[in-house]
Amino acid sequence: MKRIKLLALGPQEVIPPVNGGKEGIQGALASLARHFDVTYAYPRAENSAAVADGYQAMGVRQLAVPFAPVESISVVANATMRGQPYKFAKYSTADAARVHLEAIGSDTFDAILCFHPHTVALAEKISRARGWHVPIVLREHNIEYELVYSYRDSLGGVKRLAAGLFAHLTRREEIDIWKRVDAVAFLTDHDLAIARAQDKRSNFRLAPEGIPIPPKRTVSRQVVSTQLLALLNPSATQSVASLKRFLHTVWAPASAEPALQEVSVAVTGVDENRLAALVGMTPEQLGALRIRALGFVPSLAAAFAESLALVSPTYVGGGIRKKILEAMANQVPVVATRLDAESCGYFRPGENLLAFDTAQEFVAGVSRLVTDDAFWRDIAEAGRRTVEQHASWQLFADEIHAEIGRLLSGAGTVSVSEPA
Repeated sequence: MKRIKLLALGPQEVIPPVNGGKEGIQGALASLARHFDVTYAYPRAENSAAVADGYQAMGVRQLAVPFAPVESISVVANATMRGQPYKFAKYSTADAARVHLEAIGSDTFDAILCFHPHTVALAEKISRARGWHVPIVLREHNIEYELVYSYRDSLGGVKRLAAGLFAHLTRREEIDIWKRVDAVAFLTDHDLAIARAQDKRSNFRLAPEGIPIPPKRTVSRQVVSTQLLALLNPSATQSVASLKRFLHTVWAPASAEPALQEVSVAVTGVDENRLAALVGMTPEQLGALRIRALGFVPSLAAAFAESLALVSPTYVGGGIRKKILEAMANQVPVVATRLDAESCGYFRPGENLLAFDTAQEFVAGVSRLVTDDAFWRDIAEAGRRTVEQHASWQLFADEIHAEIGRLLSGAGTVSVSEPA
Protein backbone atom coordinates (compact mmCIF):
# COMPACT_ATOMS: atom_id res chain seq x y z
CA MET A 1 0.00 0.00 0.00
CA LYS A 2 1.31 3.46 -0.86
CA ARG A 3 2.50 5.65 1.98
CA ILE A 4 2.70 9.41 1.91
CA LYS A 5 6.16 10.94 2.31
CA LEU A 6 5.85 13.68 4.91
CA LEU A 7 8.44 16.35 5.64
CA ALA A 8 7.93 17.65 9.17
CA LEU A 9 9.63 20.94 10.06
CA GLY A 10 10.25 21.62 13.72
CA PRO A 11 11.91 24.29 15.85
CA GLN A 12 13.94 22.00 18.11
CA GLU A 13 15.44 18.65 18.98
CA VAL A 14 12.85 16.46 20.74
CA ILE A 15 14.99 13.54 21.93
CA PRO A 16 14.93 13.17 24.87
CA PRO A 17 11.45 14.70 25.41
CA VAL A 18 12.33 16.53 28.61
CA ASN A 19 9.63 19.22 28.57
CA GLY A 20 6.08 19.73 27.37
CA GLY A 21 7.03 21.31 24.05
CA LYS A 22 9.39 18.48 23.14
CA GLU A 23 6.96 15.83 24.38
CA GLY A 24 4.27 17.29 22.16
CA ILE A 25 6.35 17.08 18.99
CA GLN A 26 7.85 13.70 19.90
CA GLY A 27 4.43 12.17 20.55
CA ALA A 28 3.05 13.63 17.34
CA LEU A 29 5.95 12.29 15.28
CA ALA A 30 5.65 8.80 16.75
CA SER A 31 1.92 8.68 16.01
CA LEU A 32 2.32 10.09 12.50
CA ALA A 33 4.95 7.47 11.67
CA ARG A 34 2.20 4.84 11.76
CA HIS A 35 0.57 6.53 8.76
CA PHE A 36 3.39 8.31 6.91
CA ASP A 37 7.02 7.97 5.95
CA VAL A 38 8.13 10.84 8.20
CA THR A 39 11.30 12.89 7.92
CA TYR A 40 11.76 15.37 10.77
CA ALA A 41 14.01 18.33 9.93
CA TYR A 42 15.04 20.67 12.72
CA PRO A 43 17.94 22.98 13.68
CA ARG A 44 20.70 21.08 15.46
CA ALA A 45 24.43 21.75 15.35
CA GLU A 46 25.48 18.37 16.75
CA ASN A 47 24.08 14.88 17.01
CA SER A 48 24.60 11.77 19.10
CA ALA A 49 24.01 8.05 18.74
CA ALA A 50 21.41 8.12 21.54
CA VAL A 51 19.41 10.82 19.76
CA ALA A 52 19.60 8.96 16.45
CA ASP A 53 18.44 5.77 18.17
CA GLY A 54 15.49 7.63 19.64
CA TYR A 55 14.23 8.71 16.24
CA GLN A 56 14.83 5.28 14.76
CA ALA A 57 12.79 3.69 17.54
CA MET A 58 9.88 5.98 16.59
CA GLY A 59 10.16 5.05 12.93
CA VAL A 60 11.09 8.62 12.02
CA ARG A 61 13.93 9.64 9.72
CA GLN A 62 16.00 12.29 11.47
CA LEU A 63 17.35 15.28 9.55
CA ALA A 64 19.41 17.38 11.96
CA VAL A 65 20.17 20.61 10.10
CA PRO A 66 23.35 22.51 11.07
CA PHE A 67 21.59 25.78 11.77
CA ALA A 68 21.02 27.75 14.97
CA PRO A 69 18.13 30.26 15.01
CA VAL A 70 19.44 33.42 16.66
CA GLU A 71 17.78 36.67 17.66
CA SER A 72 20.61 38.85 16.41
CA ILE A 73 20.27 42.61 16.10
CA SER A 74 20.14 42.30 12.31
CA VAL A 75 17.43 39.62 12.39
CA VAL A 76 15.30 41.62 14.83
CA ALA A 77 15.80 44.90 12.94
CA ASN A 78 15.16 43.43 9.48
CA ALA A 79 12.08 41.56 10.61
CA THR A 80 10.62 44.59 12.37
CA MET A 81 11.27 46.81 9.34
CA ARG A 82 9.34 44.31 7.21
CA GLY A 83 6.53 44.27 9.76
CA GLN A 84 7.21 40.67 10.80
CA PRO A 85 7.71 39.20 14.28
CA TYR A 86 11.39 38.39 14.71
CA LYS A 87 10.67 35.14 16.54
CA PHE A 88 9.14 33.86 13.31
CA ALA A 89 11.76 35.38 11.02
CA LYS A 90 14.75 33.78 12.73
CA TYR A 91 13.61 30.32 11.55
CA SER A 92 13.26 31.31 7.90
CA THR A 93 16.32 33.40 7.07
CA ALA A 94 18.16 32.90 3.78
CA ASP A 95 20.77 30.84 5.65
CA ALA A 96 18.06 28.68 7.22
CA ALA A 97 16.54 27.92 3.82
CA ARG A 98 19.94 27.22 2.27
CA VAL A 99 21.11 24.70 4.88
CA HIS A 100 17.72 22.96 4.95
CA LEU A 101 17.77 22.61 1.17
CA GLU A 102 21.29 21.19 1.34
CA ALA A 103 20.24 18.71 4.02
CA ILE A 104 17.17 17.62 2.05
CA GLY A 105 19.23 17.12 -1.10
CA SER A 106 17.36 15.43 -3.93
CA ASP A 107 14.64 13.95 -1.72
CA THR A 108 11.05 14.74 -2.60
CA PHE A 109 7.98 14.78 -0.39
CA ASP A 110 4.24 14.66 -0.86
CA ALA A 111 3.31 17.07 1.95
CA ILE A 112 4.88 19.33 4.58
CA LEU A 113 3.77 19.54 8.20
CA CYS A 114 4.93 22.58 10.16
CA PHE A 115 5.25 22.37 13.91
CA HIS A 116 4.50 25.94 15.01
CA PRO A 117 3.87 28.90 12.68
CA HIS A 118 7.55 29.82 13.04
CA THR A 119 8.43 27.22 10.40
CA VAL A 120 5.80 28.04 7.75
CA ALA A 121 7.86 30.64 5.86
CA LEU A 122 10.72 28.14 5.79
CA ALA A 123 8.39 25.49 4.31
CA GLU A 124 7.29 27.96 1.64
CA LYS A 125 10.87 28.80 0.70
CA ILE A 126 11.84 25.13 0.48
CA SER A 127 8.80 24.31 -1.61
CA ARG A 128 9.39 27.19 -4.03
CA ALA A 129 13.10 26.41 -4.41
CA ARG A 130 12.37 22.77 -5.24
CA GLY A 131 9.38 23.50 -7.46
CA TRP A 132 7.14 21.35 -5.30
CA HIS A 133 3.38 21.79 -5.43
CA VAL A 134 2.55 20.02 -2.20
CA PRO A 135 0.13 20.86 0.60
CA ILE A 136 1.49 22.63 3.67
CA VAL A 137 -0.29 21.89 6.95
CA LEU A 138 0.33 23.87 10.12
CA ARG A 139 -0.01 22.28 13.52
CA GLU A 140 -0.67 25.07 16.01
CA HIS A 141 0.71 24.17 19.44
CA ASN A 142 -1.11 27.24 20.67
CA ILE A 143 -2.20 30.50 19.10
CA GLU A 144 1.02 32.44 19.29
CA TYR A 145 -0.48 35.90 19.32
CA GLU A 146 -2.80 34.98 22.20
CA LEU A 147 0.25 33.98 24.21
CA VAL A 148 2.04 37.24 23.36
CA TYR A 149 -0.96 39.38 24.26
CA SER A 150 -1.23 37.52 27.55
CA TYR A 151 2.44 38.18 28.25
CA ARG A 152 2.02 41.86 27.34
CA ASP A 153 -0.77 42.22 29.86
CA SER A 154 1.60 41.09 32.62
CA LEU A 155 4.03 43.94 31.91
CA GLY A 156 4.00 47.66 32.52
CA GLY A 157 5.45 50.86 31.14
CA VAL A 158 7.81 50.80 28.17
CA LYS A 159 8.00 46.99 28.21
CA ARG A 160 4.24 46.78 27.81
CA LEU A 161 4.34 49.15 24.83
CA ALA A 162 7.12 47.16 23.15
CA ALA A 163 5.33 43.88 23.81
CA GLY A 164 2.15 45.39 22.40
CA LEU A 165 3.89 46.16 19.10
CA PHE A 166 5.27 42.62 18.93
CA ALA A 167 1.83 41.20 19.76
CA HIS A 168 0.28 43.21 16.91
CA LEU A 169 2.89 42.00 14.43
CA THR A 170 2.48 38.43 15.63
CA ARG A 171 -1.30 38.53 15.28
CA ARG A 172 -1.13 39.96 11.77
CA GLU A 173 1.49 37.46 10.63
CA GLU A 174 -0.19 34.45 12.21
CA ILE A 175 -3.60 35.20 10.69
CA ASP A 176 -1.91 35.70 7.32
CA ILE A 177 -0.15 32.34 7.73
CA TRP A 178 -3.52 30.66 8.29
CA LYS A 179 -4.60 32.00 4.91
CA ARG A 180 -1.43 30.89 3.14
CA VAL A 181 -1.27 27.26 4.27
CA ASP A 182 -3.57 24.52 3.04
CA ALA A 183 -4.82 23.50 6.49
CA VAL A 184 -4.37 24.42 10.15
CA ALA A 185 -4.71 21.83 12.92
CA PHE A 186 -5.55 23.20 16.37
CA LEU A 187 -5.06 21.19 19.54
CA THR A 188 -8.08 22.50 21.46
CA ASP A 189 -11.62 23.53 20.62
CA HIS A 190 -10.91 26.78 22.47
CA ASP A 191 -8.16 27.74 20.02
CA LEU A 192 -10.25 26.53 17.08
CA ALA A 193 -13.11 28.82 18.14
CA ILE A 194 -10.74 31.80 18.44
CA ALA A 195 -9.39 31.16 14.94
CA ARG A 196 -12.84 30.80 13.41
CA ALA A 197 -13.87 34.08 15.02
CA GLN A 198 -11.01 35.71 13.08
CA ASP A 199 -11.51 33.88 9.80
CA LYS A 200 -14.37 31.68 8.56
CA ARG A 201 -12.14 29.63 6.28
CA SER A 202 -12.90 25.93 6.06
CA ASN A 203 -9.28 24.78 6.36
CA PHE A 204 -9.31 24.79 10.17
CA ARG A 205 -9.30 21.39 11.84
CA LEU A 206 -9.36 20.06 15.40
CA ALA A 207 -6.53 17.59 15.95
CA PRO A 208 -6.23 17.17 19.74
CA GLU A 209 -2.86 16.54 21.31
CA GLY A 210 -2.26 13.20 22.95
CA ILE A 211 -0.22 11.97 25.88
CA PRO A 212 1.10 8.57 26.99
CA ILE A 213 -1.65 6.99 29.08
CA PRO A 214 -0.32 4.62 31.76
CA PRO A 215 -2.22 1.52 32.90
CA LYS A 216 -5.14 2.37 35.10
CA ARG A 217 -4.60 1.77 38.82
CA THR A 218 -6.69 1.56 41.94
CA VAL A 219 -6.49 4.93 43.67
CA SER A 220 -7.52 6.10 47.11
CA ARG A 221 -7.17 9.38 48.92
CA GLN A 222 -6.07 7.42 51.99
CA VAL A 223 -2.82 6.23 50.41
CA VAL A 224 -1.52 9.57 49.14
CA SER A 225 0.17 12.36 51.05
CA THR A 226 -1.05 15.92 51.46
CA GLN A 227 1.57 17.12 48.99
CA LEU A 228 0.58 19.43 46.16
CA LEU A 229 2.81 18.87 43.14
CA ALA A 230 3.99 21.80 40.99
CA LEU A 231 5.95 21.10 37.80
CA LEU A 232 8.42 23.88 36.98
CA ASN A 233 10.42 24.46 33.83
CA PRO A 234 13.19 26.72 35.21
CA SER A 235 14.29 27.68 31.70
CA ALA A 236 10.85 29.03 30.74
CA THR A 237 10.31 32.62 31.85
CA GLN A 238 6.53 32.27 31.91
CA SER A 239 6.64 29.07 33.95
CA VAL A 240 8.83 30.76 36.55
CA ALA A 241 6.72 33.93 36.60
CA SER A 242 3.51 31.98 37.08
CA LEU A 243 4.88 29.87 39.93
CA LYS A 244 6.31 32.96 41.63
CA ARG A 245 2.98 34.74 41.46
CA PHE A 246 1.13 31.70 42.77
CA LEU A 247 3.46 31.21 45.73
CA HIS A 248 3.34 34.87 46.76
CA THR A 249 -0.31 35.71 46.13
CA VAL A 250 -2.14 32.42 46.63
CA TRP A 251 -0.06 29.89 48.52
CA ALA A 252 1.41 32.29 51.10
CA PRO A 253 -2.02 33.28 52.51
CA ALA A 254 -3.55 29.85 51.87
CA SER A 255 -0.81 28.03 53.77
CA ALA A 256 -1.73 29.94 56.93
CA GLU A 257 -5.31 28.66 56.87
CA PRO A 258 -6.08 25.98 59.51
CA ALA A 259 -7.63 23.72 56.87
CA LEU A 260 -4.31 23.48 54.99
CA GLN A 261 -1.87 23.17 57.90
CA GLU A 262 -0.87 19.66 56.81
CA VAL A 263 -0.59 20.54 53.11
CA SER A 264 2.73 21.31 51.42
CA VAL A 265 3.90 22.25 47.92
CA ALA A 266 6.59 20.18 46.17
CA VAL A 267 8.27 21.74 43.12
CA THR A 268 10.09 19.69 40.52
CA GLY A 269 12.94 20.78 38.25
CA VAL A 270 15.15 22.75 40.66
CA ASP A 271 17.04 22.45 43.92
CA GLU A 272 16.19 24.54 46.96
CA ASN A 273 18.67 27.37 46.38
CA ARG A 274 17.70 27.77 42.71
CA LEU A 275 14.01 27.71 43.58
CA ALA A 276 14.50 30.36 46.24
CA ALA A 277 16.32 32.61 43.80
CA LEU A 278 13.74 32.15 41.05
CA VAL A 279 10.70 32.94 43.20
CA GLY A 280 12.25 35.72 45.27
CA MET A 281 12.38 33.96 48.64
CA THR A 282 15.07 32.69 50.97
CA PRO A 283 15.42 28.97 51.70
CA GLU A 284 14.15 29.74 55.20
CA GLN A 285 11.03 31.36 53.79
CA LEU A 286 10.43 28.33 51.59
CA GLY A 287 10.63 26.10 54.63
CA ALA A 288 8.28 28.28 56.66
CA LEU A 289 5.72 28.10 53.84
CA ARG A 290 6.13 24.32 53.50
CA ILE A 291 7.54 24.58 49.98
CA ARG A 292 9.99 21.82 49.03
CA ALA A 293 12.26 21.53 45.99
CA LEU A 294 12.37 18.00 44.55
CA GLY A 295 15.12 18.68 42.02
CA PHE A 296 15.15 16.87 38.70
CA VAL A 297 12.64 14.02 38.69
CA PRO A 298 13.44 11.47 35.94
CA SER A 299 9.96 9.98 36.10
CA LEU A 300 6.86 11.74 37.38
CA ALA A 301 4.93 8.53 37.99
CA ALA A 302 6.07 8.19 41.60
CA ALA A 303 5.53 11.88 42.32
CA PHE A 304 2.03 11.74 40.88
CA ALA A 305 1.23 8.57 42.84
CA GLU A 306 2.02 10.16 46.21
CA SER A 307 0.50 13.62 45.61
CA LEU A 308 -2.83 14.94 46.76
CA ALA A 309 -3.16 16.98 43.56
CA LEU A 310 -1.29 18.75 40.80
CA VAL A 311 -1.27 22.55 40.94
CA SER A 312 -1.22 24.28 37.55
CA PRO A 313 -0.77 27.99 38.33
CA THR A 314 -0.73 29.56 34.87
CA TYR A 315 -1.29 33.30 34.64
CA VAL A 316 0.41 34.08 31.34
CA GLY A 317 0.30 32.13 28.11
CA GLY A 318 -2.01 30.16 25.88
CA GLY A 319 -2.74 26.65 24.72
CA ILE A 320 -3.30 23.55 26.78
CA ARG A 321 -1.01 22.45 29.61
CA LYS A 322 0.35 18.98 28.96
CA LYS A 323 1.02 18.59 32.68
CA ILE A 324 -2.73 18.78 33.33
CA LEU A 325 -3.38 15.92 30.94
CA GLU A 326 -0.51 13.92 32.42
CA ALA A 327 -1.88 14.32 35.94
CA MET A 328 -5.34 13.31 34.77
CA ALA A 329 -3.90 10.27 33.01
CA ASN A 330 -2.21 9.30 36.28
CA GLN A 331 -5.51 9.71 38.19
CA VAL A 332 -4.37 12.73 40.15
CA PRO A 333 -6.81 15.61 40.75
CA VAL A 334 -5.83 18.94 39.18
CA VAL A 335 -6.19 22.37 40.78
CA ALA A 336 -5.70 25.01 38.09
CA THR A 337 -6.08 28.71 37.48
CA ARG A 338 -9.08 29.85 35.44
CA LEU A 339 -6.78 30.53 32.50
CA ASP A 340 -5.85 26.86 32.41
CA ALA A 341 -9.37 25.62 33.13
CA GLU A 342 -10.77 27.64 30.22
CA SER A 343 -8.10 26.56 27.73
CA CYS A 344 -10.05 23.52 26.61
CA GLY A 345 -13.73 22.72 26.22
CA TYR A 346 -13.48 19.32 27.89
CA PHE A 347 -12.08 20.79 31.11
CA ARG A 348 -15.06 21.15 33.43
CA PRO A 349 -14.36 22.80 36.80
CA GLY A 350 -15.94 20.91 39.63
CA GLU A 351 -16.22 17.74 37.55
CA ASN A 352 -12.80 16.73 36.19
CA LEU A 353 -10.63 19.46 37.77
CA LEU A 354 -10.84 22.32 40.24
CA ALA A 355 -10.34 25.97 39.26
CA PHE A 356 -9.36 29.03 41.27
CA ASP A 357 -8.70 32.73 40.88
CA THR A 358 -8.25 33.68 44.53
CA ALA A 359 -6.58 32.25 47.61
CA GLN A 360 -10.02 31.69 49.11
CA GLU A 361 -11.15 29.59 46.14
CA PHE A 362 -7.90 27.66 46.30
CA VAL A 363 -8.33 26.90 50.01
CA ALA A 364 -11.93 25.78 49.49
CA GLY A 365 -11.01 23.35 46.73
CA VAL A 366 -7.88 21.88 48.29
CA SER A 367 -9.42 21.50 51.74
CA ARG A 368 -12.25 19.49 50.23
CA LEU A 369 -9.74 17.22 48.49
CA VAL A 370 -8.09 16.69 51.88
CA THR A 371 -11.25 15.84 53.79
CA ASP A 372 -13.66 14.32 51.27
CA ASP A 373 -12.34 10.97 50.05
CA ALA A 374 -15.24 10.36 47.66
CA PHE A 375 -14.84 13.81 46.08
CA TRP A 376 -11.09 13.29 45.64
CA ARG A 377 -11.72 9.94 43.94
CA ASP A 378 -14.50 11.34 41.71
CA ILE A 379 -12.26 14.15 40.41
CA ALA A 380 -9.37 11.73 39.86
CA GLU A 381 -11.49 9.21 37.95
CA ALA A 382 -13.25 11.88 35.88
CA GLY A 383 -9.87 13.24 34.83
CA ARG A 384 -8.75 9.81 33.72
CA ARG A 385 -11.92 9.33 31.64
CA THR A 386 -11.33 12.74 30.07
CA VAL A 387 -7.89 11.92 28.70
CA GLU A 388 -8.97 8.46 27.56
CA GLN A 389 -11.68 10.10 25.48
CA HIS A 390 -9.96 13.27 24.26
CA ALA A 391 -6.16 13.00 24.53
CA SER A 392 -5.18 10.11 22.29
CA TRP A 393 -2.28 10.50 19.89
CA GLN A 394 -4.12 8.13 17.56
CA LEU A 395 -6.93 10.68 17.22
CA PHE A 396 -4.36 13.33 16.30
CA ALA A 397 -2.61 11.16 13.71
CA ASP A 398 -5.89 9.98 12.18
CA GLU A 399 -7.08 13.57 11.71
CA ILE A 400 -3.81 14.73 10.14
CA HIS A 401 -3.72 11.67 7.87
CA ALA A 402 -7.29 12.23 6.74
CA GLU A 403 -6.71 15.92 6.07
CA ILE A 404 -3.51 15.42 4.07
CA GLY A 405 -5.16 12.59 2.16
CA ARG A 406 -8.05 14.89 1.31
CA LEU A 407 -5.68 17.62 0.14
CA LEU A 408 -3.68 15.24 -2.00
CA SER A 409 -6.74 13.71 -3.61
CA GLY A 410 -7.88 17.17 -4.65
CA ALA A 411 -4.51 18.31 -6.04
CA GLY A 412 -4.21 16.33 -9.23
CA THR A 413 -0.57 17.24 -9.84
CA VAL A 414 0.72 15.50 -6.72
CA SER A 415 1.70 11.84 -6.87
CA VAL A 416 1.86 9.81 -3.69
CA SER A 417 5.21 8.16 -3.18
CA GLU A 418 5.80 4.44 -3.21
CA PRO A 419 6.87 2.95 0.15
CA ALA A 420 10.56 2.48 0.69
